[in-house]
Amino acid sequence: MSIKTDTAAQAAVNAAARELHLPTVRAEAVGLAEVAVRERRTHLGYLAEVLAAEVDDRLERRRVRRVTEAKFPRLKRLADFDLSAVPAITPRHPGPLDLRYLPRSRGTRCDAR
Repeated sequence: MSIKTDTAAQAAVNAAARELHLPTVRAEAVGLAEVAVRERRTHLGYLAEVLAAEVDDRLERRRVRRVTEAKFPRLKRLADFDLSAVPAITPRHPGPLDLRYLPRSRGTRCDAR
């Protein structure tokens, strides 16, 4: 292929990917094409790689979107607490966990280690 043909093909892939809403195909088509040429893959092999990249990207975006939509609470740890934010709190190391203040319930296990 000549450079002019490659440029036209890249433009066609970009336009089609934009129209079909395939952002990963648009972003990775050229790089994957170069890898396919180096590794002497078939057209179907190249197409499979491009579509696999698009599917993987969509699955990852879907996972991130669902976690965000679920609005899970942030994980909070005492070690991450910023004592300088509240000057009234005096920094000290907490002693061993006093289990007397925890309610006794069935099926609950507390280890004070």
